[in-house]
Amino acid sequence: MKARNSLLVTGLVCLLVSADGWAGELVEKAVTVLRDGKTMKIETAAIDDTHLWVSSDDVATVNGLEPKPEGFCAADLCIPVPNSDDWRRQFRGKEYFNVTRFAGKVNQAVVASEAKTTWSFGAVPVLNRGGLSSGMAPDFALPDRDGELVRLADFRGKKVLLLTWASW
Repeated sequence: MKARNSLLVTGLVCLLVSADGWAGELVEKAVTVLRDGKTMKIETAAIDDTHLWVSSDDVATVNGLEPKPEGFCAADLCIPVPNSDDWRRQFRGKEYFNVTRFAGKVNQAVVASEAKTTWSFGAVPVLNRGGLSSGMAPDFALPDRDGELVRLADFRGKKVLLLTWASW
């Protein structure tokens, strides 16, 4: 969130990037990538009308994933990336990956400066499933009506109905 806000704070005019396919000729330039509150420089990226293309060495800088033959991977999770020209391209003797198209596929937020020299990438949602992917609620403790601390873990193996209420 801070990375996206820093684009606005610095006064850059931003635009949302389309997740559509190939949009035009590639131009090589250095870009700045904002992700997870960090600012990283990519010396050689390729840009077309709406997309950022980076070499396999720089994919992890953009989305934290490692490119492998089966797709972009983190630990035992791999997200397939097709071999078509709108996903991978040879440009000046290097293979480039369309990281903005990938972002669209995985619902990752992307914002670029008007000059397309600064790109901000949000978290990859599929990697942020946390404790909910197991179907188990995280443990917490709250006082009951008598002030006694009750932990959710005390009820493991039993059916529990949680009721919540808020005044707002």
